[in-house]
Amino acid sequence: MEADKKSVVVRLSIVLTLFLSSGAYLAWALMGDASGGHNSDRPRNIDAKRAINGHTVKFKPDGKLTYAGIRAPYEDESFFEEAKARNDELVHGKELRLRFDGDPPEREDRVVAWAFDGDTLLNEVLVREGLAYVRLTAKQQRFGDRLLEAQLDAQSARRGLWGLEPPPLESQYSADPKYGNFHRPSCDEVRKINQTRIISLESREDAFHRGFAPCDRCRP
Repeated sequence: MEADKKSVVVRLSIVLTLFLSSGAYLAWALMGDASGGHNSDRPRNIDAKRAINGHTVKFKPDGKLTYAGIRAPYEDESFFEEAKARNDELVHGKELRLRFDGDPPEREDRVVAWAFDGDTLLNEVLVREGLAYVRLTAKQQRFGDRLLEAQLDAQSARRGLWGLEPPPLESQYSADPKYGNFHRPSCDEVRKINQTRIISLESREDAFHRGFAPCDRCRP
C-alpha cells in the first residue's frame, strides 16, 4: 500500500512539472507575440558592395537594399551626388545588420530595412546630415521617432537639403500615408491616390513633422 502511495505521488509530481513547464513556455510565446513577434527582432547580416544612391545599396551576391523610413534626393534633385557619396562611404565593403518592421521579406535579393553598422543606424545618419528626408509609411515605423528627431536637428542647423531656398508655398498640401509622400494640390499624383486616405496639411512644416517626404515631381 505504501509503495502504491509513493507511485501516485511520483506520477503527480511528473504531471505537475510538465504542466508548469508547458505553462511557462506558453507565457513566453505570448510575450513574444505581444512584443511584435520574434521574426521582426531577428536581424540579418549582408555584405554591402556599394551605394546606388543615397538610400539604396547593392549587396553580395546580387541583392538590393532600400533603406526604410527615408528618401534621399533623386538624380535630378540637389544633393543627389553628395548623398550617394556619403552613403557609399558609410557602407562600402562593410557587413551591415538589417532590422525589419515585420517578418523578414520572402525575397532575399530585394529588401527594405533599417541598416546598422555596429550600433549606428545608417538611415538616421543620412537624415541627421541633411542628405535624406524622413519618409514614414504605415509599414515603416520602427525607428520613426529617431528619424524625426534627427530631421529636426538637421533643419535647425540648416544642413544639406535644409540649407536650400524653399520652393513657393501652397495654402495646403495633400499627403499619402501609404507611400509617405506629400504633394501640391495640383500634382497629377494626387488624382491617382485613393481619396479616402488623403490627408490635408496646412504647411510644409506640418508635412515634415509628420514624417512625409516631398513628391519628386511637383516638389512642394
